[in-house]
Amino acid sequence: MMLYAPIVVGLVVVVVLLLLAPPHAAPPPPPQRAAPARRRRNATLVGAFGAVAATGTVLTIVSIVAAAQGMALLWSGVVLVGLVGLLAATRRDTRAREQSARAATEREIAARAERQHRRYLDDDPYGTFGDYPPDGTPRS
Repeated sequence: MMLYAPIVVGLVVVVVLLLLAPPHAAPPPPPQRAAPARRRRNATLVGAFGAVAATGTVLTIVSIVAAAQGMALLWSGVVLVGLVGLLAATRRDTRAREQSARAATEREIAARAERQHRRYLDDDPYGTFGDYPPDGTPRS
């Protein structure tokens, strides 16, 4: 319905303007030239219909462009919301992977620390120096 509203309003305005326009005061034609006067009257009528048709065409084109712009704006919004959602999901997945990797690294460090602590309690030099003891340290 919104698509036809500007067209209807435009046509109503044109018809009202045509009805309110003062009649054309054409000079009376000479008696021997009655046909050109009739042509002029037909030309005026055709001109009025041409004005209505041109106005309707212009308003139709404007309405179609406005509707297309509205649809383009709507689809642009949909695409923008989709891209923001995709970006948020990607960021969330990246953070989850980073946290998982950080937790795995911390578990490895904790396991190595526990292993070295047990060796230290058993008087193993690998417990004192860790995984990189000095050269010549006996391997247990």
